[in-house]
Amino acid sequence: MLRPYQSRAVEFLTGSPAPRRRGFIQAPAGAGKTIVAACAVARIAKPGDKVYWLANTREQVDQGIAAISRVEGPPDVEFTVCCVAAAPDTSGADIVVVDEAHHGPAASWLSCIKPALDKGAIVWGFSATPWHEDDERNKIVKATFVDFFSVERSEVEA
Repeated sequence: MLRPYQSRAVEFLTGSPAPRRRGFIQAPAGAGKTIVAACAVARIAKPGDKVYWLANTREQVDQGIAAISRVEGPPDVEFTVCCVAAAPDTSGADIVVVDEAHHGPAASWLSCIKPALDKGAIVWGFSATPWHEDDERNKIVKATFVDFFSVERSEVEA
């Protein structure tokens, strides 16, 4: 069962009448961003969809796999969960989850995200710290993800 702020984040991404194409969830550590991502994907994925889940570390890959396995979604959805360092080709993706998306402006990350954006895939970012001191990097984050939803630390603490 999701906490109220997690449910609102899932609703923000999956939306009505259609899911956001490029959304970003900013939430503090411990807020459950990974389970929010898994629930949002499960809500909108259709049989045959290809989902890429991009992470920064092996531990985050394992977290993604665990979250996906906890959420019941449609059958026959193909998940590729990997580190960005593996340089996956997301050009065939229908949905891309970008864990630790504050790394998105880095060339290695953009090269993995851009093929999905060019295809028109749904691309969602998740991070506690999306903003940078460098305005150019912030412009890239805003242009990549477009719509933003924030969860406050006080909501998580409550």
